[in-house]
Amino acid sequence: MKKNILIIVLALSLVLPAQVNAGFFRTVVKSATAVSLEMLKLMSKMSDDIGIMADDIGIMADRILTMADKIVHTEQLMADLILDVAELNTKIVDKDISITNTTLLLSSTNQTNTTFHVAPTLVVNAEASEYIIYVSSNITMNTNTISIIVHNLNELQNNWAELSTISQNNKIYISVKSIENNIISSVSNTVGFDIY
Repeated sequence: MKKNILIIVLALSLVLPAQVNAGFFRTVVKSATAVSLEMLKLMSKMSDDIGIMADDIGIMADRILTMADKIVHTEQLMADLILDVAELNTKIVDKDISITNTTLLLSSTNQTNTTFHVAPTLVVNAEASEYIIYVSSNITMNTNTISIIVHNLNELQNNWAELSTISQNNKIYISVKSIENNIISSVSNTVGFDIY
């Protein structure tokens, strides 16, 4: 009988640790599986969040471009306002003096083509200390027109990359006013160019 009890005790001592170890390993596997599934859920959510952030960044970039366009438009309005005020001040200061505004004649040294990188060479029949240069996409200059003030016609090259973007259908038009002793001339004739 002692021998049978001893065999039972030995059998139990071998079987019980195996069952305990199996339970422990089962718990470890379940825990690892649960952690892996939770990590997959978190990675999926993080991927969705990154996609949402990318969309938000795209929207923000669009808003920044819109704001930049509005800033450029505001600068153009301010430049036109400054020119209008300068012209008004000239008329107020010289209201008792008869002013004969110089009529400018603009030519392009027989050049009919220009590029987006090289400004055309312009010749004006009267020298002045400053010029207002009007660049437009149409010959009437009533829409899509940019105006800048330069101290000589060679300065046109410094601004040409920006000014040439206004062209449409590979055409661009330029006219000029001169400013001398706070007197603004009438606008010159308009010269057109094919731009490439």
